[in-house]
Amino acid sequence: MASKAESPQNKQEPDNNQEYIFKRDYKSSMRLNYNHFLIKEVAGYLIHPSIPTHQPNLRIADVGTETGVQVDGFDISAAQFPAAGFRPHNVHLYTHNGFQDYASEFQKRYDIVHARFWIRVVSDPDAKPLLRKLLSLLMDGTVAAGCASGGDAGRIGNDDCVGETL
Repeated sequence: MASKAESPQNKQEPDNNQEYIFKRDYKSSMRLNYNHFLIKEVAGYLIHPSIPTHQPNLRIADVGTETGVQVDGFDISAAQFPAAGFRPHNVHLYTHNGFQDYASEFQKRYDIVHARFWIRVVSDPDAKPLLRKLLSLLMDGTVAAGCASGGDAGRIGNDDCVGETL
């Protein structure tokens, strides 16, 4: 049986018109993993302490997952996903183009959506449609967590994505 990352209904082909300025090779994977641990060391946390994380069965989506260091990961390319045999059993990785709708099985599923540095690769000056798709992953009353350079965290409530306001 195919893993979720290999399942045809979950796999979406990336939009090759979207540019990614870095390479997708083992050196880039090392850089991404280093950045992950550096941010954790500098900031002192992976998810901002003001975001509750102690409830049972917490569901976290990591958008722009790169090497899958987080939990349920979504990335436009699987090129840097570690092989299934090298991932913990609770880490599931999916290819997904953030400009497309997420499958219904992922919508309103997560307590936390983590998108560290993800918005930095967006070239469209109007990121609102992209953020709306991202926020569709959140259960009602939950938060999106992001981290800009320097470790400062931002929070966006699910109710903040109504109409044209964000």
